[in-house]
Amino acid sequence: VRGRPAELLEGALRGDRGGPRPAAPRPGGRRPRF
Repeated sequence: VRGRPAELLEGALRGDRGGPRPAAPRPGGRRPRF
């Protein structure tokens, strides 16, 4: 994961990474595949 995991997770949840990301897991212990 490049950058900070927290920022990536927040961005994915808020949809700031360019639209909805189906591959972005919800907060449950899994890491997003970026």
